[in-house]
Amino acid sequence: MRMNSRSPWVVKLSLILCLTLLGCVTHRNHSGDRKLEIDRLFRAWHHPDTPGAAVVVIKDGTVVYQNGYGCADLAHGIAITPETVFDVASVSKQFTGLAVAMLIGQRRLSLDDDVRAHLPDLPRFDKPITIRHLLYHTSGLRDWSPTLALAGVGWSDPITIDDIRRMLSRQRELEFEPGATSLYSNTGYNLLAEVVAKVTGQSFRSWTDENLFRPLGMRHTHFCDDPTEIISKQAACYEPSGKSSYRRVVSQLAAPGSSSLMTTAEDMAKWLTNLETAGVGGPVALQMMREPGKLNSGASFGYGFGLVLEKYHGLDSESHGGGWAGYKSAVLHIPARRFAVAVLSNDADLNAERLAHDVADCVLGYSDSPVAAQAWSASSVSAAMEANHVSLQEYTGVFWSDELQSAVHIECIGGQLLMGHLLRERARMNRKQRDEFEVDGFPELNVKASIEFIRDQTLEITGLKLSARRVHNVRFERVR
Repeated sequence: MRMNSRSPWVVKLSLILCLTLLGCVTHRNHSGDRKLEIDRLFRAWHHPDTPGAAVVVIKDGTVVYQNGYGCADLAHGIAITPETVFDVASVSKQFTGLAVAMLIGQRRLSLDDDVRAHLPDLPRFDKPITIRHLLYHTSGLRDWSPTLALAGVGWSDPITIDDIRRMLSRQRELEFEPGATSLYSNTGYNLLAEVVAKVTGQSFRSWTDENLFRPLGMRHTHFCDDPTEIISKQAACYEPSGKSSYRRVVSQLAAPGSSSLMTTAEDMAKWLTNLETAGVGGPVALQMMREPGKLNSGASFGYGFGLVLEKYHGLDSESHGGGWAGYKSAVLHIPARRFAVAVLSNDADLNAERLAHDVADCVLGYSDSPVAAQAWSASSVSAAMEANHVSLQEYTGVFWSDELQSAVHIECIGGQLLMGHLLRERARMNRKQRDEFEVDGFPELNVKASIEFIRDQTLEITGLKLSARRVHNVRFERVR
């Protein structure tokens, strides 16, 4: 009787307990489903015989997911983890941006400082280049990446600040008047790193270690300023070779400021959290980083201090991607949703920026099912140009650039013009119109270029102008 008299309460208690447990299970399954969806996004790289990626997701100030996929070192079978070190390439720029913003806040720099006031050995152009111009890519300085490629420098060649400064010392005219337009230039951010070093009396690596990375607890992060440095737990990088195999890509780049930040997914979580908390740098410097650029005309554009400022499903977002050799990376921060994600990869074929957005869609519920990552695909092969062997001979020869201190060789084989640098494979030249050609990509250099030949009053070809990506009209004189 006593048992029966208490049975309604037992039933109620049991029902409440069941509902509570059901709610916990449902929440766990939802979270588990999201994680499974993220895993599915990276399933193409979740194998022991492929390169891959590390991913970290932050929501409401907490790391809610991190994982590694694929192999950091195919030769030794070392798996990628959130502690694997990657070169995040141009993602580096936001760290340089914060360094400059902090020094502006300390009144040690001004946005309108003439860069030559800090680096007087820079070339003098018709109009001054300011710190503001460098930050917003409005300086008109040549971007070293495609410029050195036009000079025959490849991914695997050593590239240091000294090489970049030598290239810059030979630039005779700007791409455009400072502030007139925005054209992405890595060179500007390398100069910013040098300005930080000059103003503080420390190397850029040392200053960022002391003022950014150690305060943030980013124990496995630093700017690499020595291409021969051995870095513990660093992932080797790869590119596809054939249908299902890879080959290693060697990187000997040390270009602090624009690039060459070595970090982990675990450490990037601390940086992305700081974009919200401003614990290091302070809210004024972080807000300064988020100010959109403005041209001389007054038009504004969506770039801050190393941050791409755009919309994500109608919400303000800040992001940046990076790529060098076989490394790919991307970060995405959506302040209104207190969400951030970083994707770091050692596979040249992985689209890190697309995956970062797919992870955001997955976690924030903007898609019922994740969209498959879009792999980079090489440009299609152009049709052979319509010209006979005799008419093409006038374009052949050796052309020298004083600015690049490099020569390109053009030859005609089997009715096809080929262009290249000494000791490198030649690229097919495809005619667009008279005296104008394109190459789909110099082998080993991964850069598409356009060529415009120059004729004198007698219509003899005396030189050419070479353009690629963000570099225009580099002049070459015919020497043979």
